[in-house]
Amino acid sequence: MIGHEDFGEYLQDLADAIISYNPNISPYEAMALAKAGIVDPAGITQFEKNINMNFKNSTYGTDCDNNP
Repeated sequence: MIGHEDFGEYLQDLADAIISYNPNISPYEAMALAKAGIVDPAGITQFEKNINMNFKNSTYGTDCDNNP
């Protein structure tokens, strides 16, 4: 069975997919969002957690509801 720890090698692919969806996202933001989706919270910096929460709350970035 595959656990979250096994997805670490795919982080860059996930970040690239996020940038493909929205090229306005910086590589650092994309990596923070990718990590927030699969990495143990203990392995994410507070700054990366804040980036993730800001995107989730639509206080930063592009609100998915506004995309065509």
